[in-house]
Amino acid sequence: MENSMASALDLQTLFQQAQARMKQQTNLCDSLRVLLRGQPEAAEKILTTARNACQGKVILSGTMGKPFFVGNPPRWHEDMVNDGEFVVELNRMQHWNDCIAAYALTGERQFPERIISEMADWIRSCPCPAVDGDWEEVRPNFRGPKPWSSLEGGLRMMNSWYNAFCFLMQEDLMTPELFSLFVGSVRDHGEMLLKIPPKLWPEANHNHYLSENVGLFYAGEMLYELPEAKVWQAHAERELERCVKNQLTPDGGQVEGCPLYHNVCMDMFCKWALSAKRCGVEIPAEMQKQIRSAIDYAVYSLRPTGEGVPWGDSDPDDQIVQTVGLGFRVFGSSQWIHAVCRVIPLERLKKMSARYCFSLIGVDFDKLARTAGSDGEQMPCINWQRQLQQAMFRTGWDKDALSVFFACRVPCQNGHGHMDPAGFDFCALGKALLVDPGRYTYREEEMRRTIKSAEMHNTLTIGGREPFAYVDTFSFSGEKNGCLLDCVQGENYMAAQSIHTSYFPAIHQRLVAIGDRSFLLVWDRICHLPRDEKVEIWYNADTRTATLCPDGAVATRDEVNFCLRASDGLDVDFLPGMISEHVDAVRPSTRVRLTDNRTAPGTRNALSVIVPYRTDRPQISAIVLENDGKTALFTIDGKKYRCVWQNDSFRLEILP
Repeated sequence: MENSMASALDLQTLFQQAQARMKQQTNLCDSLRVLLRGQPEAAEKILTTARNACQGKVILSGTMGKPFFVGNPPRWHEDMVNDGEFVVELNRMQHWNDCIAAYALTGERQFPERIISEMADWIRSCPCPAVDGDWEEVRPNFRGPKPWSSLEGGLRMMNSWYNAFCFLMQEDLMTPELFSLFVGSVRDHGEMLLKIPPKLWPEANHNHYLSENVGLFYAGEMLYELPEAKVWQAHAERELERCVKNQLTPDGGQVEGCPLYHNVCMDMFCKWALSAKRCGVEIPAEMQKQIRSAIDYAVYSLRPTGEGVPWGDSDPDDQIVQTVGLGFRVFGSSQWIHAVCRVIPLERLKKMSARYCFSLIGVDFDKLARTAGSDGEQMPCINWQRQLQQAMFRTGWDKDALSVFFACRVPCQNGHGHMDPAGFDFCALGKALLVDPGRYTYREEEMRRTIKSAEMHNTLTIGGREPFAYVDTFSFSGEKNGCLLDCVQGENYMAAQSIHTSYFPAIHQRLVAIGDRSFLLVWDRICHLPRDEKVEIWYNADTRTATLCPDGAVATRDEVNFCLRASDGLDVDFLPGMISEHVDAVRPSTRVRLTDNRTAPGTRNALSVIVPYRTDRPQISAIVLENDGKTALFTIDGKKYRCVWQNDSFRLEILP
């Protein structure tokens, strides 16, 4: 490509113009130093990661969280650990960001020299495959674990390559030789991202297409003076508007319904908005409104513990910090940061933000935290995502709040879903108590199947069967239908109810409610159940200590515990469980299993009352069912409750 470019003078002019433009922006190294000031642990971690990278050692999928020698220079094409994500992550060059931050902290030349040498080596050893020709021959070159996967191309442009370009230009470290190679490769990326992704994702309904078009827009920003850059950006702008319409629901959720991927998409939507600002492009007001609603979703999917709910293929991560920081940079609104500041202590928030320092340029959490709560306004405590069949509700915006994430979306939108219709995640008193297990890996292995199974979630099975069949790591078969019926708030409760037909002819209805701001009620109703069918209700408790008592089960964990009382006819036992909080890592949990061994056909009701506590264990009475199982009565420490669930309507009463 470099040989077919314009004259050396044109390259020199382009270099001068691009460098002048980059230097007009806020200095990247200065900003990183400000963000990392007073965070010695974060700085040391960055320096360790960057120094390892200079020796050819990086942490990627399949390396079990440890630095792994990828070659010097890296062997960009080779899967050394039998994990396809290894190759794609290596070709995203995320370790370059650590090298940039390490230079900002130390001024050591080894860090930019590493970026320069790896960029030149990658361009020479990974030429772009042909983008024109027979589609069946062209397509495989841009899909899967390959350096020129179109997804990786988009991610490179908006992240590591953009940051490296800005850094090298601002610090006068970009050499003419590297610039010539860089321009040729960015042109290759631009042509590829212009032609390949529209054929892969004609409906614009996948996060890959979003990243590819944001990457194309960033390619246009980096080489803004080139005529083709305007073509790239005009195309990307049109397609990104389609992405907003086709990937963000009217209620604000991203179509895949996974909080992790939602936050990943918010990173990309907001980075598009920031690049558009720098390039003088105005995003339509309707698109901005939709992105704002999507930031709301990200905040609602934050546990009061300060972690994202690991629903589907998600981790209990800290990406919310990046989302609300980018939201502030794009819209100037502090509402989202204020909500997060009420949940996450400032010092922890600042530590979390170090991971996302490139996205948080100019965000002063100290200043914003001081104003949190000063306006007296808070976001509502209940959010119903009708299109995603998800409900999120909590007793307040504080770290001790009781919170529920509840969903029943069948069929799943794609393979990032799990086999958990009518499952939920429950937190209280600053701890995650009944939890979604996370994702562990994308590799095809038995642990992947186990972590996605119903028995590892807070859901229900019949006869020990999965609600539908696991085919492979990203696909299912035999899915039927399910949805949420409503999400409501009453005087003494918040509740949502679901229905699904995964075990047809049996129909499973579930109601999940927070009652009296102090306990969780899970009410399962199974209609048209054939004779002799057992029902199993599963709870994945984030503890290793659980015991049976005459009045139920007790689970203890640190200073926050919970007790569970089930309605009559349910046998309680415990099984080993697991929780994955990071890729390639699991830790033990305890699964509580309630088994209904009754053999009569027809309709069965099963209730669980779950009370979190810190010190004295609450006393829960036996649960009395009346009115053909439509009314339940019980007491907690002598306080009397009546719950009525009939005709798809629920109410909770506190009795005198």
